[in-house]
Amino acid sequence: SGSTHTSIQSAAEATAAAALAAHIVGTTVRTSAVAIANTETVVLSESIASGLVAGSTFSVKAYARLTSGAAGGNSIFRFRVGPTTLTGNIAATLTEANAALVTDAPFKVEMLITVRTSGGSGTVIGNISINGGVTGAFTAVADVSATSATVAVDTTVTNLVEFTYISGQAGTTTTFENVAISRLKQ
Repeated sequence: SGSTHTSIQSAAEATAAAALAAHIVGTTVRTSAVAIANTETVVLSESIASGLVAGSTFSVKAYARLTSGAAGGNSIFRFRVGPTTLTGNIAATLTEANAALVTDAPFKVEMLITVRTSGGSGTVIGNISINGGVTGAFTAVADVSATSATVAVDTTVTNLVEFTYISGQAGTTTTFENVAISRLKQ
């Protein structure tokens, strides 16, 4: 006999989902998996032509798997903003100690980056949270950055907003399966 799945969504849940969808201006999604070792590599990037105004907010969500050898190293997660790839100022960063001797240990990354001021001397700030779950991608199950200082960005030029990653050890590789950058407010 077949089974039927019924989804029940309350009016409040439907309203909240519609409100969230209304605040998402655009989303850039990675369409293939990427495996990254011990070199800073762009996981996902979006080009923003004169769209960085005070209050612009970007959200990054990523789901990945980490495999490490006997020396786990330290994963470095960054969100860069600037006109040239891999050289933009780092608005958010988090370094996490990798667990040793794990295979395909899943984890998720969430970032939130906000443009505080715009113009030739604009500023941005961001924070990152990591959840390595109980399977142990990292030595800590979860961690959150505590960025309190802004970094400079010229918002009058076309900028790249980039999520970058370094595994921190030649024998450690991370494969990002699902990654999205969403512009929440402009």
